Amino acid sequence: MIDLTSFLEFRKHVKSIQSLSDDSQNSQFLSDSHSCAIDFDAVKREYCNAHIGSEDNAKSVDALVLVNGRLTFIEFKNGNISSSQKKNDIKQKVYESLFIFHEISKIPLDTICSNLDFILVYNKLNNVQGHKLQQSPSREAIFSVMSKKSKQSIIRFSMDFLQSRVVSNVFTLNEIEFSSLLKGSMISQGLRVNFKN
Repeated sequence: MIDLTSFLEFRKHVKSIQSLSDDSQNSQFLSDSHSCAIDFDAVKREYCNAHIGSEDNAKSVDALVLVNGRLTFIEFKNGNISSSQKKNDIKQKVYESLFIFHEISKIPLDTICSNLDFILVYNKLNNVQGHKLQQSPSREAIFSVMSKKSKQSIIRFSMDFLQSRVVSNVFTLNEIEFSSLLKGSMISQGLRVNFKN
């Protein structure tokens, strides 16, 4: 078992999920959860300034949290994310966050990857009509049936590339689905993780 709070770099950057989901430019939150998570942007800033010279030299996800006992990176995107550049930017954030987590924790990369999930939380209204994810009742019904039959969620925005390469599981959820996930999940208030080899 690893206690993430034993690492000062993680312990001093704990905030609520709500505050980490804040889009300050638009005065909007993508979550109202007061559960605790690690502000991974702050971890990245501190790590890069101390070891690389500038926080501009790396990207990071917004949050690190334990969901149902699993280490989970979360990225909140309030704007439209249909462009290839924005999708690649998100993937880069996951890769670089993984590296930073490894450098701080010294946990082997393969162990981290097999115990790490990624959730992309997007604003549903900003990713419909006129964009790649158009509102389509028939497509949504097909997605729903496929998801139930396969017992897996549909991965959007080309994030499926990360699954099994960088993280174990990928979820792309709009803010309503994310809220439902949090209500049905155990968000650990502590930050102790049992890694499976």
